[in-house]
Amino acid sequence: MQDYNHKPTMREWRQALRQADRFWADHPDWSFGQCLDAILVAVGKPLTNSEVLS
Repeated sequence: MQDYNHKPTMREWRQALRQADRFWADHPDWSFGQCLDAILVAVGKPLTNSEVLS
């Protein structure tokens, strides 16, 4: 069982949502995972098991 009230975990989740919002503005049909993949591409990280980006 995960501790959803764990402050570091919640802080990390909120940060991921803020980062994803940058991509959702331009691609409202993308999933959260697609936004996270786009973040990785933007910072030059390789994708190993990504959703389809278009």
